[in-house]
Amino acid sequence: MTFSVFMTRALWLPLWRKYDRVKKTFHKSIGFCAPALLFLGACDSNRLDVDVSDIPAGVQIEHFADAYYGGDSADFYSKLPSLREMCPEYFVGTDSLIWVDRRFNTSLVQLYNDSKIGIPEAKMERVEAELENGFKHLHYYFPNEGEFTVFTYISNLFFSSPVLVNDSTNTVFIGLDLYLGIDHPAYKPVPEYIARRFNSQYIAPDVFGEIALEKLGESEVDETLIHDMIRMGIARYFQEAMLPTTPPHLFFGYSKDEFDFCTSHEVNIYTYFVENQLLFDSSIDSKRRFMFEAPFSKFYADIDNESPGRVGEWLGWKIVHSYMDAHPNTSLDDLLNMTDYETLFRESRYKPVR
Repeated sequence: MTFSVFMTRALWLPLWRKYDRVKKTFHKSIGFCAPALLFLGACDSNRLDVDVSDIPAGVQIEHFADAYYGGDSADFYSKLPSLREMCPEYFVGTDSLIWVDRRFNTSLVQLYNDSKIGIPEAKMERVEAELENGFKHLHYYFPNEGEFTVFTYISNLFFSSPVLVNDSTNTVFIGLDLYLGIDHPAYKPVPEYIARRFNSQYIAPDVFGEIALEKLGESEVDETLIHDMIRMGIARYFQEAMLPTTPPHLFFGYSKDEFDFCTSHEVNIYTYFVENQLLFDSSIDSKRRFMFEAPFSKFYADIDNESPGRVGEWLGWKIVHSYMDAHPNTSLDDLLNMTDYETLFRESRYKPVR
């Protein structure tokens, strides 16, 4: 999504999509046996452990939020031309009075002030270091990629997109007001499983998650479940390649316990998908159960409440890892350009270990 498209939308959008409820009738339950062998990290971290010490970061981080809301408000009118020059995308297609109003909007000013508390200088420095390291990895894998510019800004609680990426201009916008910590009062209406991601440790994973999706492009809505699983698995693998030292549960928006649940029940999850013939199912019901945003996935069993939502993404990531392990000559660029995800699945030789 481009920033200019966002700016034409209403400032307040729904927190999340409202999906139809799954049938409440009793379904066949899944018996989860003893945990499978626990893997605490990625399947093969060595492949992604690359030396980027001599790679330039190729990113410029602009604290547009500080330039816009910081300083004496009386100087804002005189600063407006330089702000436009600093971040022209922010001002596309709107009247100057709107931007003056936003500078003096008490709610937005409060969110900016809260961002200085929720993300103090020390935390911001860590975020910047993570971003720079990530962009080093990006330019390692994609040496012809142009330089990126990252802008911080106040999004007015644009919950559906904490990070916006314009792939055509290599610009990234980070809504600081969506990383203030789970206890911020503005997040009270948000379910806990979503609100916990509104923390600065998710900024870099979110940035590279959005860049991955931009590179992958749009997906057809009527594709099979395995197609959606692999596509999102590739996005998570991309995040891991950019941020190889970041705990992988952050890529999924999971808690550590939720990530460990998936790892310890890997055999059972995959067996359930196979035995219930879900992998090549294209029904919306299957996608709601295992790919859509939700507090937990729906196996229709007592264990459901322990599982995280979007477990299909996690399983897709494991399959992608298996494919890359089986095809060591496949580059990250090759992976991103693959479109036949069902063939990728078959050639992954994926087999979870008990």
